[in-house]
Amino acid sequence: MSSQSLVKHDVFQQFLCPPQEIKQARYITLEEQKEFVDFLDKLDIRSDKLDWCATEYAKYNCATGANHSTKTNYLLCGNRGKCARCSMAYASSKSNETYQSIKRNIADRLDFDLKMNQIVLTLPESLHELDEKVFSKMIKQFMEKLGIEAYLKVIQTRHSSDPLAKPYHHAHILSFNFKKVNNKIERCDYFFDTNMMRSVWKSIIEKNAGISIEGNVNTFTEYCSVSREKTRCIHLLKYVYRYSLEDLFNVQVRNHSINYLEKSHFNETKEKVLSLIEEKKPKVTWCGLMAPTKQKQLQKMISDIGYRWQSLKEIRNDLMVRANTCPDCGMPFSEKPFETGLYQGDNEPEYPT
Repeated sequence: MSSQSLVKHDVFQQFLCPPQEIKQARYITLEEQKEFVDFLDKLDIRSDKLDWCATEYAKYNCATGANHSTKTNYLLCGNRGKCARCSMAYASSKSNETYQSIKRNIADRLDFDLKMNQIVLTLPESLHELDEKVFSKMIKQFMEKLGIEAYLKVIQTRHSSDPLAKPYHHAHILSFNFKKVNNKIERCDYFFDTNMMRSVWKSIIEKNAGISIEGNVNTFTEYCSVSREKTRCIHLLKYVYRYSLEDLFNVQVRNHSINYLEKSHFNETKEKVLSLIEEKKPKVTWCGLMAPTKQKQLQKMISDIGYRWQSLKEIRNDLMVRANTCPDCGMPFSEKPFETGLYQGDNEPEYPT
């Protein structure tokens, strides 16, 4: 093809697929950012660089120099656990990496539709401060009773609707519909009877806590297809990777459901907010066939011909490469920005999403 033909071809392609401006997600608005910083300032809590986070941008063009799509990134403070934006960005990134790992290493290699099932287990109010080791043992008993062999769990101690309230121990569990049969992976029953689940969970609580419970206990379950419902799967994963700071932000700023500056004495609120910010993010634990120690065994059971399991590091690098690749030609974006400046509110997120 001649150089003149190549130019015509490129112009034709741009007519069919005009260059895009790919903008990084912002998660919170400028107004919300200011309101949250003002909230911390009124509590005399240092906001550090939270008021600066994502107020500056950098734009990158295709390294080929062609009139292709551009990419806009925002400079983040990286203060996870204190900055709502960076906390949300972490949960989003981590859930996407985990989803890709589950899909590529397991779902894409099975001959049945892999489902992800969220189960939420709660405790009666009198047991909200139950020892975490005892709670973990109870969760294991529940999963064994239901015959679930592959799952991950996280125990959280704060209520999303009132994160500064007294401890509220509950477990978010993501399970998968496969089990080990004769050293092979086979599909197992996925649709659970919620009445049966409540009955089983109630008996386990009574046995381990030595109490008698009147009425039902709370359980919740929902499911989605790993291969066909990516957005829903990532949404469920965000629950297990989120910081409690996100709940505080939602309650105080986004939803305005509670004003902690009026709810209790000033110093008490300050201490509670500092405690929330300083606490470690709940640990996500992979259990049963999903445990790290079972990875080689799981890999062998999924396929007789063998395949190479992609590590999270490899998946993370792959996603980074894709994010830095021009969608028009497959070449990388330039390393240096062609434009920098102050964000002017042209990419504010809209809620509800």
